[in-house]
Amino acid sequence: MALSFSMRILLAILLILSQISCNHATIANINKKEQKMISMFRKLAKSLSKDRLGINEVAAKIGSVESDPGFPMPIELKSSIEEVVSAQLSRYPDTNFPYVLTLGLSTDSHLTLSALKKQFGEFQQTRTDRGMPPEFLFLEPVKGAKWWVYIFVRLEQDGTPLEVRRISYITFRRDTIS
Repeated sequence: MALSFSMRILLAILLILSQISCNHATIANINKKEQKMISMFRKLAKSLSKDRLGINEVAAKIGSVESDPGFPMPIELKSSIEEVVSAQLSRYPDTNFPYVLTLGLSTDSHLTLSALKKQFGEFQQTRTDRGMPPEFLFLEPVKGAKWWVYIFVRLEQDGTPLEVRRISYITFRRDTIS
């Protein structure tokens, strides 16, 4: 059975539209996941800015303690968060309060610097050693009564423009307010 020229054009258009629709659904799911992660990171930063925060409270927000070799080594956390594949928590030596929380994001994560900029504001590239992935600091900390939380991100080294490059690690550093 031979299809008319107009029927073949119509089928081609329908095929293209179905592919666009599938891609649009995939993008919508990525944006939903991205928004969920950004919201979770915002809440995490806010909770890290609280006074008298303990190691166990931070560990519970991420998952559980996998191993704690003791100071000065970081605590390894087992993440229960879908997009987080690794987590480490360092502590202040004199008080044992949480200091630095670093989360390794899965390769399925499509979180970018520009997506975080909408939530955390302007950023600045930090110095790194040659051959190391680029790192950025968000300039406005999340402020608590006695603690400020600075957010750093490390990007993949894949040659794409920086603002759309995938984030591989996000770090939350707690500093006391002087």
